[in-house]
Amino acid sequence: MHLWDELAARLPDVPYRKTEVLYLDGKTFDLDAFYANHTGWDYPLEWLDGAQIRKLEPGLAVVPERGILTTAEGAVEAAPAAVFFAKQAEAAGARVMTNTEVTSVTIDGDTIKGVVAGGETLSADEVVIASGNGTKALAAMAGVEVPMYSKPGLLISTNAVGHRVQR
Repeated sequence: MHLWDELAARLPDVPYRKTEVLYLDGKTFDLDAFYANHTGWDYPLEWLDGAQIRKLEPGLAVVPERGILTTAEGAVEAAPAAVFFAKQAEAAGARVMTNTEVTSVTIDGDTIKGVVAGGETLSADEVVIASGNGTKALAAMAGVEVPMYSKPGLLISTNAVGHRVQR
């Protein structure tokens, strides 16, 4: 998350906001494992008892005995962020193409020199693969094996609702 903080400091219009998160025990969430895992990354975590949780979140109907608070989180809306970065790239001289299938890559020796997209050969100093589950297939066009487990996700966007909790 610290990289998002640094990015937001350089680009104040980036659609990112710093948040705190309160993690609570649940049937499928193990606070002890979460704490052990994240403290290994120097993640700032603070154990809270029920009284501290009630003070932070007075709207909770059921207050657990314990929880973990972190100040190292943030929120980014995927669609506005994609539009923001596409505009930044265009302003820097990049050509942004959407809904265009890459059908092959152009290679000179062991260097990728561009792609064929939408029937057009596009040369580039740098080629970035940012295609989620399509990354493995695109990299394979260049003879590169990307070990990844592709699991399609679901992104749902709704209208904002009023705050029910503080964190």
